[in-house]
Amino acid sequence: MAEVEEPTDAPIIYGGSINEWPTMDSVAALACANDGKTQCKHAPCSPEPPFPFDVCIYVAENVDCPQDWTKRSVFFEEGTDKRDCSPCTCSPPTGGSCTVQIHVYTDNGCTNEQLSPYISSDMPAPCYDLMEGISLGSKRAEVIDELPGTCMPQGGEPTGTVEMEKPITFCCLT
Repeated sequence: MAEVEEPTDAPIIYGGSINEWPTMDSVAALACANDGKTQCKHAPCSPEPPFPFDVCIYVAENVDCPQDWTKRSVFFEEGTDKRDCSPCTCSPPTGGSCTVQIHVYTDNGCTNEQLSPYISSDMPAPCYDLMEGISLGSKRAEVIDELPGTCMPQGGEPTGTVEMEKPITFCCLT
């Protein structure tokens, strides 16, 4: 006998214990042998089952059902979950900017300043010349303003499948 409900999208793995069965919203099957004492109505060994059970035959393979056994359900004893997600990434950042002030000194102690321009990330790369005969001794940069950019998340798409193994076909009378 088998109890059959409307199937869900996910395959069902039955691990051999009624405590491992899926929820009531899933399809499940339990095969019971005739006790040999009950009068059979539908098949050589199947009495009329109580509601909501069906009279079924089954085989441990994925096969077509014989004529008159038109309600077919395939269950699986095992399965391997090979699902995963693609790596999560981020698009290149956009919308960010910063402004720095650079300080150029002729000595190593950062005391004799010769140049201190402001440079922004949204302006072309500048080039500054020092006066002829002046050597660069040290330099320093100071962040004046910073606006972080944003990036769009990418990736994280589901990949792979659940590979079902050891099929059992139930063929039931309707």
